[in-house]
Order: sequence, then structure tokens, then C-alpha cells
Amino acid sequence: MHTQHDVTQAVTNAGGRWERSLHDDPAANDVADSIFGAIGPNHQIRSRVEVGCATASTALTPLTARYAPLFGGHLDSASTRLSAPAGQSSPVSFDDEHPSYRGRQFYWHRGTWGGDGQDAWESLVAEHNSTWVADQAEGPAHEREKLSPLPVGALFRSRISFTNLSTSELGLLLLALTFAGQHSDTAPTDFAHKLGGGRPLGLGSVTLDAQVSLITAERYLRPGRGGIDSEVDPLPFIDTYLAAVGWTETGAAADWVHVEETGRAWPPHVAAWLLVHRWRQRPNPGQTKESTVAAFNTKVPSRDVFAIAGHPRGTTR
Repeated sequence: MHTQHDVTQAVTNAGGRWERSLHDDPAANDVADSIFGAIGPNHQIRSRVEVGCATASTALTPLTARYAPLFGGHLDSASTRLSAPAGQSSPVSFDDEHPSYRGRQFYWHRGTWGGDGQDAWESLVAEHNSTWVADQAEGPAHEREKLSPLPVGALFRSRISFTNLSTSELGLLLLALTFAGQHSDTAPTDFAHKLGGGRPLGLGSVTLDAQVSLITAERYLRPGRGGIDSEVDPLPFIDTYLAAVGWTETGAAADWVHVEETGRAWPPHVAAWLLVHRWRQRPNPGQTKESTVAAFNTKVPSRDVFAIAGHPRGTTR
């Protein structure tokens, strides 16, 4: 069982690879490294989770291809990225020798995606390119990519295999996939993930419907007589994880933030993660407009997340 400190570190410091190290004692390692694996100068951890390829389940006709730079100004939400070293006037990047991690980088869901999404795509790529021209005077040719997004409604199937996860660790994985189990077949989707390239332009909004199957000891004790428990309810596993890290409703602290869709309060960094992944109540386009490089460099971690989401907390920070 990992301590609350280990789990909290994994959630709040995701991406800060240079700030973590691997240890001789497996229990002392970051929970993200323990589950997904890692390689260090002296230690290696094998991943216990494998993500398979996704196969299209519907016919796909890509939207019209357009050129767009992906290394310029980002959304206001991406302001939680890196801090520039003292005296450095140029924008900081992960290529810098010693980048200072300023917080999580978020990409908001953007646009009104009607029909196959072509109209929204044309609008968003035009906005992105105009911001880039103002900042970078077109930019080097090698920094512009030709993008041809998939249409709205594209459906894929995939499989995530896991081995020897504890009940709590499986709960963490399911929490990340299902946003605390929030899903309804009849209501609009409350939350959605952001996957793939072009996220600053509003691409990559994806909903995941997770079905859990477990291989039980019966498969090995009585071969040929089952041993696979299909369509397992994920909520008990998620509840076990939340109890292990102290994120239960009864343990709520004064600074926890209420998220309407879940019907409860969460630690601020978890609430920020949930709010930025809202789909049904995603911010209006004006709230997630493109940010110039100059504006990007002035942002402070998390402060803008609650304000952009229109959450009451954003008015007091």
C-alpha cells in the first residue's frame, strides 16, 4: 500500500520527471512509476499496465487538412507549465537544460462541435494561426504541422491490460479513466479526456466507456470452467482508493472544492483536474481563447483554472 504522500506526489507532480528518483525499496517509489514503470540510472521498474492499440469501429472520413504551428502560444489554461530561469527573456521549454516545473499543464475542451466538426475545426485553426502570426511572424516552417482531424463521433475500441494491481491501485487507474465513475447512458457526458495532437487547437476531446473484466483464481484452479469475471463494477475499487488516500467525503478539509457533477468536494488539485475536463459545462469560447506568448509567461499555476471554469473559488484567489 502506498502512503498518501506518494499518491499525492504522483498526482500533483505529474510530468516533473526530473524531480523524482527510484528507490531500492519498491514501496518507497512513486505510485505512477510503480504502476506504469520507469527506468533510472540504477533501477528499473517493469510496467504492470499495457495500453493496446485502438481500432476504429466506424467508417472514418477525416476533416479537411490544414497547416497549423503547434509550438507557439497556448491556451490560457496551459499557463501552468514551466517557469523561465532568472534573466531569460525567451519562452521556456522542456529543451532547456534545467527547466523549473510550475504546475500541471491543462488543455480545455473548446468549440461547439456540430455535425462532423468541420465548421468548428476551420474556426479554431484560423484563430490559432492568427495568434501565431502575431507572436512569431509565421514561425519556422518546420514548426508547422499539417493536421487532418477525425470527424465528430468517430468510435474506437481498445484494451488496457493490467497485472497484479492492488485493489487500491486498480481504483486509481479507474478513477483516472472514468472521472470518479461519472457516467450516464441517458445524460450528456459530464467529463471527457484530451488525447492526441492538436490539443491547443481544441482537438482530442474523447469520452471513454470502461468495462472491467478480472481473471480470477478459478481460471487456474479449474481450467476450462470460467474464471473470468466480466463487467465488474468499478466503483468499489475507486472507493477503496479514495479511502486509502483520505479523499472520502467524510474526510473533507476546509479548503476542498465542490464539483457539481460529482456531487461532492475534492482536494483543490483534484477539483482542478475535474473542472478542466468538464465537457457538458465546458467554458465558453471567450474563456479559452488563444494566449499570446507574452500573456502565457505571466500566468500563475491553478489560479486561472477555477476562474476560467467559472467556479466561485476563482473569484477569491
